[in-house]
Amino acid sequence: MIEMYKEVAEFCGVSEKVVYDNAISKKRIGPNHNDLFNLLLPGTPEELNWFYRSNNMYIYSLCRRHKNLAAQTIAMKLPEHSKVLDYGGGIGNNSVYLAQKRKDIYIYMVEVNLIQIQFVRWLKVKYHLAHLQIFDANLLSEISRIYNNSIDLVILDDIIEHLFDYRPILKRMYRYLKTGGKLVEHSPFGHQDLSIHMKDKYNLPEYLKKLGFKSVERFVWEKL
Repeated sequence: MIEMYKEVAEFCGVSEKVVYDNAISKKRIGPNHNDLFNLLLPGTPEELNWFYRSNNMYIYSLCRRHKNLAAQTIAMKLPEHSKVLDYGGGIGNNSVYLAQKRKDIYIYMVEVNLIQIQFVRWLKVKYHLAHLQIFDANLLSEISRIYNNSIDLVILDDIIEHLFDYRPILKRMYRYLKTGGKLVEHSPFGHQDLSIHMKDKYNLPEYLKKLGFKSVERFVWEKL
């Protein structure tokens, strides 16, 4: 399977040691994302969007991000021709792994960061992952290719804690999912006093229930 430290090093034209040092915040070649957030202090949704879209250091730290086990377990049991949406997929830790494991399902990855989009598209070509589609979250012409009531599994892995208001995204995910489709959601709100991790202002479990989800196991919700 793909080793992200090695792939990012090749893509960025640096050594694996440089990638590793930046991933664990040692001998960085630039400020980490939390330091940069504290410097820029984005205060509007537009400013926050640009912060994540233009941050070129994120690709390093995401190398140490683990694949979501709950999402893997569900995806591996999906029937042929199912559709998986990895929203905010980063450098493809979940979607690229699943694309290698399941050649018989369709995987859509949506991302806002420009360099991460380029990186995953590069991996797609390198490993011949034709059934993996990568969409730019800011381009309506791409996002509009994801239809309502068409997705079997949505993955939101460490995403909505970065948003001022996560409710619009969750409403959209609900529309995308088929009835009975699964949402795998993990959000470390306010984790480790990181400025980039927002507080949960809307009581996420209650809001998901209000939308029409039911909890089926830890981190897993089903559309009613």
